Amino acid sequence: MRSYKPYIIKLCIVFLCFWSWLLTSSAQKVETNDYFYVLNTRQGLSDNRVLQMMQLTDGRLAVRTPKGINLYDGRRFSLIPLPAEKAESITKYKGQTHLYADSQDRLWVKEYQKIFCILLAEGRLLEHPLDALPGNGKVDKMKMMRNCPTGNAIQDLFVDSRKNVWVVMGDSLLNTQDGNLIHLKKEWGGLQDLDTDGKQVYAFMDSGIVAVFQNDKLVYTASAYSAAEAINQDPELILQVRALVEQHLEDGEYGVEQLAQDLCMERTGLYKKLTALTNTTPVAFIRSIRLHRAAALLQEGKQSVNEITFATEIQSYIFRTGQIINPLI
Repeated sequence: MRSYKPYIIKLCIVFLCFWSWLLTSSAQKVETNDYFYVLNTRQGLSDNRVLQMMQLTDGRLAVRTPKGINLYDGRRFSLIPLPAEKAESITKYKGQTHLYADSQDRLWVKEYQKIFCILLAEGRLLEHPLDALPGNGKVDKMKMMRNCPTGNAIQDLFVDSRKNVWVVMGDSLLNTQDGNLIHLKKEWGGLQDLDTDGKQVYAFMDSGIVAVFQNDKLVYTASAYSAAEAINQDPELILQVRALVEQHLEDGEYGVEQLAQDLCMERTGLYKKLTALTNTTPVAFIRSIRLHRAAALLQEGKQSVNEITFATEIQSYIFRTGQIINPLI
């Protein structure tokens, strides 16, 4: 009698292989204990075009698609639509989609010049969220600023790594949790991001300047760009300034006023532009050009110290041990 046992065994092996493939079709192995999952419209995502995503403190995923915010709890998606008419205006934000989760269990969705707020515990969109922000602290500074004659409105919003909500109102930056108020200088440019270590607040400006504050007061500023990189940020203006100053090296009276006239710019505009690009004042930048030129001539060794001094009009600087000392340093 013919035995069917080998065929049954083969059939079982094929069935087990198919079943194991079916179970792992949505989870693909990367390392020994690591898997990644394919999540798309088949799993309930509203749209396969993902604009931004982040993981929330409760472990859920928040996924921004053109249709709204998709919250994924590991088993299923829930959609919270974001209709355009429910957005609030933030005129200073000109970036792309950005998500923030704050300490009040709110999800902030920033878009180009507009913002939405979602109450995560309730899974719904909060209307007029900027009006609901507190102005805690010794004085309700936000209410004072809004009621002042200039009528400062909230123009941008940030959440730091400690989940505090900050708002930009004019040239001021307000922590809505504790009422700390920071003043930003216009010449630094626009605020791009911020963070805090609990003691100091770091404001990252789009000019590359980082302003550091403690107890609402400016401690110091630093530039993310080196002098060479600063030149690359606006090479045309920097090169024009350098060329004009070098043309007038022998004129000790040539300064910011004459430079602005030669560039057909207002003195204030030139001051702000150069300060933002070089992280120093125009006066100091002009002096640095004179110093670098004098240092190059000194290194060549073709002229005496006195000749270089008069050629570059740097009598106010000191030559010592073959080096040029800048009194501003």
